[in-house]
Amino acid sequence: MYRKTSSYILVSQLIRFARVCNKVEDFNDRNSIFSRKLLKQGFLFHKPRKTFAKLYNRHFDLVEQFNSFLINLIEGGISHPHFCGEFLKKIKKVKNKTNGVSLQQTVSLITQDFLNRKYNKHILKNTCSLVLISETMANIPILL
Repeated sequence: MYRKTSSYILVSQLIRFARVCNKVEDFNDRNSIFSRKLLKQGFLFHKPRKTFAKLYNRHFDLVEQFNSFLINLIEGGISHPHFCGEFLKKIKKVKNKTNGVSLQQTVSLITQDFLNRKYNKHILKNTCSLVLISETMANIPILL
């Protein structure tokens, strides 16, 4: 319930931001500040992105004034975390179950999945470094 309520709060804030902002920079700044607060409260990074995409598609009349594509508004307005908790949890789980080459392959697959979901590569690399030793990371080409 908490997550769903927070999603509604995000939508209402984004609508409010879109109505009061005349410039895309102002809209992105407000969106970034608000999404950063949500991430600090435990929101997963992809949730604000999905919520924003719904807003863009359902209330295009509000955001069309910014003359920006959805991906540009997301990249400019959704704050990125310093490390990715969901990714960290998956890497720890894999590390405890596998070793050697299979660990490298599995981490590569997990990393690719997160990259496809538009997570920042440097943040994923930093997150990996919290769990894996540098020799293991050096053998995972997707992180280089």
